[in-house]
This record gives sequence, structure tokens and C-alpha cells, in this order.
Amino acid sequence: ESVAGNLVANCGFEAYTEDTAYHPTGWTESTYWDHMGWTSGHSGDYGLSAGPVSSGEGSVSSISQELTTVIGTAYSLSFYLSGGATYDASFTATLGDTTASSYVNELFSTWTLVQFAFTASAASTTLTFSFYNDPSYWYLDDVVFVDAGGDLTPPTVTLAQKAGQADPTKTGPVDFALVADEPLDTATVAAADFDVANGTIGTIACSGTPTACTIPVTPTADGAVTIAPSAAFSVRDLAGNTQTAAGGTDRSITYDTTPPVITASPKVRGLNVTITIVANETATWDCRLGTSGSWVENCGSPWTTSSLPKGTYTLYLRGADTLGNIAEESSVTFTVKSGKKAPLN
Repeated sequence: ESVAGNLVANCGFEAYTEDTAYHPTGWTESTYWDHMGWTSGHSGDYGLSAGPVSSGEGSVSSISQELTTVIGTAYSLSFYLSGGATYDASFTATLGDTTASSYVNELFSTWTLVQFAFTASAASTTLTFSFYNDPSYWYLDDVVFVDAGGDLTPPTVTLAQKAGQADPTKTGPVDFALVADEPLDTATVAAADFDVANGTIGTIACSGTPTACTIPVTPTADGAVTIAPSAAFSVRDLAGNTQTAAGGTDRSITYDTTPPVITASPKVRGLNVTITIVANETATWDCRLGTSGSWVENCGSPWTTSSLPKGTYTLYLRGADTLGNIAEESSVTFTVKSGKKAPLN
């Protein structure tokens, strides 16, 4: 994964050579190099696979890089780790003589973010990862070491509907937004950071200071379109601090392109005609008596008349819901058989 200012070369282990063993480019290998290879990474195509066993010299294999540092400067180290085992397994990350993290007989079933704040005490600092795993393997990827610029605090981010997004709406795509409280390294914001139901994420656009990212989603069908941080959610600020959680609660938008269904039921008593009109959702409708009549807007319900001579008539209806979805024109036919008005009760 590319991160601005990262001092680690080949941080995602994408570059390597291979003879009888796997050799990640840019890393120095220990003398004992046993059961080391590549695996599917947290990001990109590859990550480091490490499973040295107890039969070798010292039983531990390691990789390292010399990093140029400035004395007194604060740095941030982060990486993703998975694998391990509940017995005969150890993992250690060190910066010079400082232990950044250490795990013994622990199992990580998913990629786990590990972070460590470090202040340099020398002009050069050796970053070393040491592995031992007799029954299984450790997996390492996305190693980042950046100048924290005095900032060791992860960004605060929220994920919700974008401000101004209509809800409900008949227009797609619908927009969600990831909003931070500081500038983000926008290269770390990707579609894989989000789980979407009933839609497909389009091109994410980030801008502004602090950073705000628009996440367009094209709905698959009518109904609720929802978004949430995925299990892989991870964004970084410009100092390299990583955030793996997002606030925000308004993460659902109703998409509706279905027109209403408008129906009418006539009741005739003498010259008194009452037609009850209903829709299957909130809607308005217009009425027209016969094909030559004029449309009466918002005619409501019931539609009534008591002035028609004997005969058969048709009342036509057209309408739309509150989003402007237009109903199919419908009609109802009724017959006036009497030339006298019937009693009202």
C-alpha cells in the first residue's frame, strides 16, 4: 500500500526474487532463512509468509531495514499482522533496541493493525521483524514508518449520508460521505473500506481540508441503500496515524422509482355519483370525466357529481407520488340510470 512519506522500501512485499527460497526486495535477511515465502496480502497481491521451525540455527528468521531517522523526531510505525499459533510461535518487531510489539503463542485469525509511536535516538534506526512458528505461519504486510510531525493521534472520521442528499429519492447514484477532522492520505480511502447493500460503489472523490470524501453508490433496486465500514476499513492521516473505526449513524437512503397505484370505486344512487379514490402510497391525482373533458388538478377523494343525465361515463385518473414517480393512467366506468336525485340518506 502506497503511503505518503513512508520510509520503508517495498512495504507491501510486492517485489521479490526467488531461487530455492523467497527473497523480498529491499529487506535484509537473517542467516537462518527457513520457511519464508509470500502469501495473499492485506492489500496488493502479496504479503510476507514466515514459518521458521525449531530445527534450524537459533530457530528464528528475521528481516530488517535501515531507516534514516532524525534524533528527537517522533515517528509512527504501523503494519498488518495475521496468523500465528497457540503454541511454539513468537513474533517480535523492534526499532533499534526498542521493542515495538511482541507476541508469543498468539493466534490472529484476521489481518490485525499494529501501531507503535517511536522517538528516534540515532540518525539511523534498524527496523527488524523476527519470526518463529513451528506449527504454522505468521503473515505480515503494509509496513509503514513515517515522520509523525509531532502528531501521533489517529484522525476522527464519520461515515453517513452526504449533506444535502435527498432521502427518499428517485435519482441515482445516491451519495454518502466520509468526513475527517484533519487532512487524510486519500490514497488510503478505497472502495474496499466499505460494505454496501443494494448498490455498487462508484469513483470516490476526496477534497478539502479537513478531508471530505464523496462515496457515490448506484442502487441495484428500489429499497434501502446502506453503507458501513468494512472489516478492512483503514484510513490514515498525513502523519501516518491509522484509524480503523468510523462514527456516524445515518447510513441508509431510500431509493424509490416505483410509481403509485391509484384505484377508484364508484357508488351511484340516482343522480348522486360518489367515487372514492385511493393510492397505495402518499400521492396526488387529477381527474377528467370522459375523453373530451378537462383535467381537474388535485381533485382529491371522493369525486362527486349529481348533474349527469342518464348514461354510461368514464372517469380518468392520472397522478404521481411525492418523489414525482408518475402513475399509469387509470379509469373507472359508472352508469347513471335514474333521472332523479336519490335521497342523501
